[in-house]
Amino acid sequence: MLDRTSTLFSHVKGGEGDYVSGGLRDFFLYRDLGIAQATHGKVIAHLVKANLPPEEGTGWHRHEADFKGLGELQAYLQHSDPIPPMPREFKYQEPDTAIAMQVVNALAPGGAEEFIKTELLGRMSITQHHWEHATSGLPKSAAGSSILSRDMLKFGQLILNKGKWNGEQLIPEAYLVRATTPSQINEHYGFFWWVDDFNVGGKTYHSFQGRGAGGQFIFMFPELDLVAVITSHNKGMGDTLKTLPQRIIPAFVK
Repeated sequence: MLDRTSTLFSHVKGGEGDYVSGGLRDFFLYRDLGIAQATHGKVIAHLVKANLPPEEGTGWHRHEADFKGLGELQAYLQHSDPIPPMPREFKYQEPDTAIAMQVVNALAPGGAEEFIKTELLGRMSITQHHWEHATSGLPKSAAGSSILSRDMLKFGQLILNKGKWNGEQLIPEAYLVRATTPSQINEHYGFFWWVDDFNVGGKTYHSFQGRGAGGQFIFMFPELDLVAVITSHNKGMGDTLKTLPQRIIPAFVK
């Protein structure tokens, strides 16, 4: 038998409903929007307005933070433990990239956003892109950038070309060598690039990868001068890391 659940429609106009006390905070008044009744108590929603100065009861509730500009960097340094000596645990975390963006912003003429737009994306003719901003006001460094698949291919080719684009050295070759060399604390990770070897058909192929949440990948295979891009919408990273080399490489080797 089908489970039939009645559905209600709730519509509250601007002046309807009374504000009442008795909610989470004693210095607020709450107005019911009818959501609880419409959903049979599964969802509760109210309009809230201040009633009394919160000098008593639960008291003032404050969130004070200034993460704008260098305030973000100050917060990380002030509220983090000192980096321990080697050997130490590998952590894949946002603050590392945020601090790197702060360094670029401090050193690059015009700031990080303008520098990235003109000196990197512009020189590679990447014009259709979007980059979210962090609380600091700078471009998000750990996530939040959106570009076309064909432009992801350009980034992969830039790495294979050791930082050169159309004969111009956009990124120092020495830096890219370090960026694609495994670090001391993770044999599969350099400076924001992943490094792996894949066995395909009895042969080992070296690879660099850029990896993004949900299954966004740039695969680079230097031996084959091959770049492969995958975009997807997975929960987590999916199984692309394992399956792509096995499916793509055989199509490019004899």
